[in-house]
Amino acid sequence: MATIEQAPLLPQDLEDGTSSAIPEPELQRPEGITEVKAPRAPAPIRTPSLLFISGQMSRDQRREGGVIRIMQPVDAIEQCMHDISALLVAGGSSFHKVVKVTVYILADVPSGYRDIFEMVYKAYFESKPARTLVEVSKLEYSSKIALDVIAMV
Repeated sequence: MATIEQAPLLPQDLEDGTSSAIPEPELQRPEGITEVKAPRAPAPIRTPSLLFISGQMSRDQRREGGVIRIMQPVDAIEQCMHDISALLVAGGSSFHKVVKVTVYILADVPSGYRDIFEMVYKAYFESKPARTLVEVSKLEYSSKIALDVIAMV
């Protein structure tokens, strides 16, 4: 009967003492981006080479506790992009280093809202990263749009 050599299960099990462990991601929240009472905190996760930003949506971060205010569509989208910009900079990246964007947009928004989004999006994402657009029936805080971003650092 042949025996099979067991591979190391954990990095500390390697015989030569080296570690191939992936470092723990860092969580960073820049000034001006306050935590909203929600299941997740608006803080990016950074690995040695990538920055992950999730769930950024149109909401007013200047008020205590992130209270939402009714905004015109262009203002709401600009606020979302401003928050993403602050998180990218805090994580050591920029819009030019973004490689993937996932856009969540309400399925029932008027086409004019999508046109405004596309106009603002193109102004920020000149590098044209890979993009997925997902229509959804509902978003947190009655938002019409939310973005997830992956960027190189």
